[in-house]
Amino acid sequence: MFGRGCIGFVGWRGLVGSVFIKQSQVAANINNESTKYLFLSSTYRRLVKFLIGVYNVKKTNDVKALLKCKAIVSMQGSDYTDITLSNLRNLNWTGYWIDAASSLRRQLNVCVVLDPVNSRTIKSSIESGKKSFVGGNCTVSLMLMVLHRLIRRSNMKWMFVTTFQSVSGAGSNYVKGLLLQMAFLSRARFRDVLNSSIQVRIGDPSVSESVVGSIVPWIDEETNKLGTSKEEQKGFIETNRILGLPMIPNVGGVCIRVGVLRCHSQSFLIKVEKSMCFGCAADIIQSTSRWVKLLPNIKAYSRQLLTPEHIAGSLVVAIGRLKKLPFNSGLLSMFTVGDQLLWGAVEPIKRTLKLFCNMVSN
Repeated sequence: MFGRGCIGFVGWRGLVGSVFIKQSQVAANINNESTKYLFLSSTYRRLVKFLIGVYNVKKTNDVKALLKCKAIVSMQGSDYTDITLSNLRNLNWTGYWIDAASSLRRQLNVCVVLDPVNSRTIKSSIESGKKSFVGGNCTVSLMLMVLHRLIRRSNMKWMFVTTFQSVSGAGSNYVKGLLLQMAFLSRARFRDVLNSSIQVRIGDPSVSESVVGSIVPWIDEETNKLGTSKEEQKGFIETNRILGLPMIPNVGGVCIRVGVLRCHSQSFLIKVEKSMCFGCAADIIQSTSRWVKLLPNIKAYSRQLLTPEHIAGSLVVAIGRLKKLPFNSGLLSMFTVGDQLLWGAVEPIKRTLKLFCNMVSN
């Protein structure tokens, strides 16, 4: 498929990487008898079973092994990517680099991938010779999975989003911290749980904030004097990178961390043309893709199906509570839930790798 080259996987034992391997094993959509795989790890030294083969593990800093790869899928984080990719390019490596690292998204010569939304852009980038591809920010990807068609067809003026982001988006230490905090509360006495001072005693040393029975109302770094966080800034920048629209829609919001394991929820307020009827907006959303599920704005549906508990582990991105606001017919509000580890992280890079395999082998 890739000739004598192979596909390398880095960071496959981490939170995103382990889900990537599991999803690839289930789908088996990158399997080919002529494909060779290379697994790299900083600590793991045992054999790896993957699809129909068994593979040795190389060190993540093994440059000779990396240079043999026709494509490398990295889930090791921005620090590894910044150093390793630069070193490989300096050694005239011309392979494809597919990543989930946020640092790559700021580079204009890198294609931000979300193939149900911008598959044409990805294909044209491959054909034009681009070699680096990166998945988008998790909340942006989940938002566009549901709303990209509405944004394009409604002549949207602006969008305000409040995100309720799971701890999986902050990494494995945050997930461990949440579980430790839950374990602590399960052992606490009822009257102690009601004591507000209990929060200061359940924090894990690796996590700076408590998320059980609390929220974190600021995610990532400060970016300007207007009080916009780096995470919130990505909503505007990456939406326009992925959509590539001639008229740039304004996207703003507030990003909040909540005590949920792996699903991001988002509440939207969208300004559209007043002439757009509610039924038209609902039809556009419903027809966006087979992964989007529009739920009736009814209590029973919302409480049973529009929850992280129901959506976790599924490729479905649910949208509900859709309504026009009575005081302004041009305002739509809605609520979505999607799995951060799937469409927010793994699926875009897994599907991009599959696209490479199909295009390069033909």
